Amino acid sequence: MNQWVEQQRCGYWMDQGKLVGLVGGLSQHTALGLFRAQAKGHKRFGILHTDQHLDLRIAYEGFTYSHASIMHNAPGIPQLERIVSVGIRDLHA
Repeated sequence: MNQWVEQQRCGYWMDQGKLVGLVGGLSQHTALGLFRAQAKGHKRFGILHTDQHLDLRIAYEGFTYSHASIMHNAPGIPQLERIVSVGIRDLHA
């Protein structure tokens, strides 16, 4: 799903000159695709992460790209300079 979002959705619209963002419940399942597309289109970028949880688990129930792991995986993108998390109420990683 992340690859489809990166190449077919976000990448497509970014190539058309559009500003692309991702908003919605459980968008963490597709956010890494957006982050990777942003990395291809920008030398550097940041993330405004609004959620109740930090989403820093290495994996959740054996799935590396789960909703609970998205902000753990994002820093692996070299162009990502900053993550600002807002609305956090649960600090469990």
